[in-house]
Amino acid sequence: MLLNYQVSLYDQNPFYLDKQLQVYLSLHQKMNLIHHKVYLPLFLIEWVLVGKLETQES
Repeated sequence: MLLNYQVSLYDQNPFYLDKQLQVYLSLHQKMNLIHHKVYLPLFLIEWVLVGKLETQES
């Protein structure tokens, strides 16, 4: 699910990307702390990996 979300983010311009990331983070902060600590690092790691993959493809 996170991977699909990130791919759709990368279709947008950087300003929109930042805005969507802020929305995602604010939603994440409303979840309980355990899930926040587990899933947020995973999201950020995947976010970077997707960015590297798309950079290589283009």
